[in-house]
Amino acid sequence: MKEKLTTKNMYGATIVKCCASCMHNVGAVNETTRKCDEGEGDVQINSYCEGWVMRVKDEKHPKLGQLDLQSAGKGGGKIKKQHYLNYVLNFKEIEGYDANIREIRDMYTKKFGSIYV
Repeated sequence: MKEKLTTKNMYGATIVKCCASCMHNVGAVNETTRKCDEGEGDVQINSYCEGWVMRVKDEKHPKLGQLDLQSAGKGGGKIKKQHYLNYVLNFKEIEGYDANIREIRDMYTKKFGSIYV
């Protein structure tokens, strides 16, 4: 596996070429790895391999169409607050222990409200 790389979509938006954006990933195994249906097994979400292929619009799988290279950069996504992103990055120093992203998100929303702008 290689480290992440970026590419541009047809609108000029930068897209990270990684397992999380590959049509061969079959979802997160935990917070940091995914499964590859091309035989790579568990892979880091920020990696990509020679078999990497960006998702393309698929009428049979509408959810994939929301994540494809052609749709990227058109909008419709939610923007997370900078305060929330800083909180996630510094969680251990702020709260004094490690937690998974779901626990961090829940704690943040209880303390500060929505994670989105």
